[in-house]
Amino acid sequence: MSNLQPPRDVSTLLRLQLSHDLAQSSLGLFGALPAQDHEIVGVGHDASAETSLQPEHLLRKAAKPVIRSYLILYFPISIISIEQVLKLFAEDLMVYRRDRYIVFRDVHGVMRARSDTKLRRAHEASDLTAPDGMPLVWIAKFVGIDGVSRVCGPDSLPVVCERGVPLGWRHYFLGGAPAVAEALIRQLKQKYPGILIVGSSSPPFRPLSVEEDEAICATIRGARPDFVWVGLGTPKQEVWMHEHRGRFGGVTLLGVGAAFDFHAGKTSRAPRWMQRSGLEWLHRLVQEPKRLYRRYLVLGPTFLLLAFIEVLKGRIAVEPI
Repeated sequence: MSNLQPPRDVSTLLRLQLSHDLAQSSLGLFGALPAQDHEIVGVGHDASAETSLQPEHLLRKAAKPVIRSYLILYFPISIISIEQVLKLFAEDLMVYRRDRYIVFRDVHGVMRARSDTKLRRAHEASDLTAPDGMPLVWIAKFVGIDGVSRVCGPDSLPVVCERGVPLGWRHYFLGGAPAVAEALIRQLKQKYPGILIVGSSSPPFRPLSVEEDEAICATIRGARPDFVWVGLGTPKQEVWMHEHRGRFGGVTLLGVGAAFDFHAGKTSRAPRWMQRSGLEWLHRLVQEPKRLYRRYLVLGPTFLLLAFIEVLKGRIAVEPI
């Protein structure tokens, strides 16, 4: 435990106690981690030292997931709920400090990945692929897979922010126009007093140079966040997370798409009844018909047809551990 530094405040003390308790069991939602390959690291650790002690490939190999997945069109979707996600963050991600990324996947993302090799690889390599779209949930339930519920980025962002206030979770926001990022941070601080927002970046929409990319990474490392919320849109955010995992010394990257616009007040979200009924797509289509018509009126029906064929052939099943 030589990496631990004296607690700086009550929230840090709570987190270190949690780390100690869980280290005794050596078991979390991601499974047991062998002591010889892992150092339990507390808040205030040196990220560069940790990276040298914990090679990413060793960590990923050692941490065998116990969250199971089911396959839809050969893409793995995690069997998980929002409460399980919060438990995962509280028990695992605050203890075993390594970079992870989470994909919130909807029908559009599944269909696009069929023809986008980089996006497909990002899906397959993610630490967690949450079912964002209701059709993914409905199909799982139809074939008898229990425990699946919708876990979408716009819902997860405020829930994680609220849960993390007493625990001292640190947040960084990447993406969106500068005005959107500023409005988002202002809204979150107003809604969740005490939230620790340690920075934000609004990169240009053009491809970044190597120097620009490294500057953003260095800024994130210097801010020492626990969570980096990535709002670059699909497929850019998933590919970015895949390519950058391992460069931050122990953060959780979450690709949340339009969540920035929703919570900044730039775009209104569908009423709750439409979200529960799987009709949120209709609300968004009415808002942005030119941009979204192909996503919802072409890719959506195509997905349902392909998924129906998969159901008939019995190909939708839980992956073996």
